[in-house]
Amino acid sequence: MGHACCVRVRVWATIEQVDKHKVSIVITGVPHPRASPHSQAIAWDPAKLRESRDARQPAERAQVKRRFDELQVRRVDAIKQQRREEETFTVRSKALLKRGEALTSEVVRTLPVGAQVRVLERRGNRVRLADGWTSVVASSGGMVLLELGKYTSIQPLCL
Repeated sequence: MGHACCVRVRVWATIEQVDKHKVSIVITGVPHPRASPHSQAIAWDPAKLRESRDARQPAERAQVKRRFDELQVRRVDAIKQQRREEETFTVRSKALLKRGEALTSEVVRTLPVGAQVRVLERRGNRVRLADGWTSVVASSGGMVLLELGKYTSIQPLCL
């Protein structure tokens, strides 16, 4: 991989040889400034080239598989991170939605109790929703937001 090769291809055959699929082909390397050292006027042996290629293939395939597996792990990690960051919560008590992360920032609105909200980002006790920031736990220690599915479960109702 990554070699420039300059070659000369000579083909000769009689009409009878072409009909019998017995054409002679000789490939030789020719000197060129960008050519690799093996291109210097030597006869190329197709069997050696195949052997060399076949020897390289397992290592190349293993490297491709390792890279693919690494990308899969990164993809799974990214999905897990996104899911952690986009958690769904239920508003359990009065929650003030503020413009910025700081507790002193301007109040945008109050979140209604029972509403479900999607958290886009989490920094400590503060979470960012689509239109502002709020706290998970109030300064008094009470739960403002309850993570859906973590402390609650939906059970089927059997009648």
